[in-house]
Amino acid sequence: MEVDILEFGVPVDSNKTVFVWDIPPVLTHDQVYEQLFHIFSSFGPIYLLKVSPNAPLHPPGFYAIIKFYSAAHAATAQKVTDGCPLLQNSALKVTSCSSG
Repeated sequence: MEVDILEFGVPVDSNKTVFVWDIPPVLTHDQVYEQLFHIFSSFGPIYLLKVSPNAPLHPPGFYAIIKFYSAAHAATAQKVTDGCPLLQNSALKVTSCSSG
């Protein structure tokens, strides 16, 4: 059994953050939030989940920023979910935010 010891302070490292985009507008903002929380919290404790509408010049839909307490949880979430049909069978794009 592998054990992670987490510090429950404000995560400041960018490698603890994932960015999700191409979220279709078939769900409401609240539905997107709830479903993303359910999906991504299964990888580990989440510090922040923010869902926002796309900018006016982009197609309708949403994007989300998800900040984990653990970089390992963020990396696993990104690898497992990128390109998967998670919301209404739409393949989402999920990337890690990394410093550099």
